[in-house]
Amino acid sequence: MYNSVLVSFCHSLVVKFSKLYKTSFIHKISSSLRKKHEIYKETSLVYKIFRNLRGVFEDSIIYKLSLGLLRAIDRFFKVLFTKKSRLTKGSDIANSLELYSLDLRYGLRLFYESLVFLSLFFILGRIFFHGPSIKLSLLLLVLGLLGISISGKEFQIIKTSKTLNFFLDIFRLDQGGESWW
Repeated sequence: MYNSVLVSFCHSLVVKFSKLYKTSFIHKISSSLRKKHEIYKETSLVYKIFRNLRGVFEDSIIYKLSLGLLRAIDRFFKVLFTKKSRLTKGSDIANSLELYSLDLRYGLRLFYESLVFLSLFFILGRIFFHGPSIKLSLLLLVLGLLGISISGKEFQIIKTSKTLNFFLDIFRLDQGGESWW
């Protein structure tokens, strides 16, 4: 990335425009206005009120009530999580579902398997009741079976994709080499 033609071109443009701006009449006007603004800002009553408004808000009863409510919700979910951990400590189902959350490949596999089961339920619903259309069910079935057949090779496909790597290389940082500046 450091030796990129695009980055070096943009850097040279920025350097040239910053030199032009620092010697321009607009810079002189804006810097004098900025200095005057700083002087007026420090003596302004409105600025002092807005600067101290955060302290006023933090002392208000609405802030304290909303903060107390959010802390109570947080404590409630922490208690639920600890109870869930104790209840599912030896559970085979909980352990198998944790396996799916450990690795992204297992999670994707679970997603594809869920698509297959969902499509089968839709097909059975269509046969016995008036469920979703058979086209949607078949599409979900095909997507699920395709995903199961790929099963973890998605990452390899993404890593070897020339098109995706072309766009990612624009933003990827170089891990060494000479500095271009």
